[in-house]
Order: sequence, then structure tokens, then C-alpha cells
Amino acid sequence: MALKQTDDIYLLRLMVQTGPVLGRLRTETGRAVLEKINRVNRGGTILRLDLEWLEDAGRVKVFN
Repeated sequence: MALKQTDDIYLLRLMVQTGPVLGRLRTETGRAVLEKINRVNRGGTILRLDLEWLEDAGRVKVFN
């Protein structure tokens, strides 16, 4: 179900909740998950979001 959603947040949430489970998935499903994760990763959205939040935390001195 999460693989068919256009919004990748559902897949990411599911991955966080379950942890690594490729050994429990059918080969086709595991490949589909890895392909979708790869597309998300190549898009750079998560990295840009992380960097923006870290930069903002530095500006407002969250960690100091």
C-alpha cells in the first residue's frame, strides 16, 4: 500500500516503525521498496530538509 502512494512520507514512516525487514519481504516487494527509497534519496528532499533544520538550529542557538 505505501509503495503505491504518491506521497513518500507513508513509506518513510513505515520504514521507521518496522526497521529493516527486507528478509521478510518477497523479492519483488523488496526490490520495489529499494527502488522507491533510491528515488527519494536521489531527489535530495530529505537531505535538504535536514540541512535547513540544522542550519536554523544553529542560527537560533538551539544546541548552545
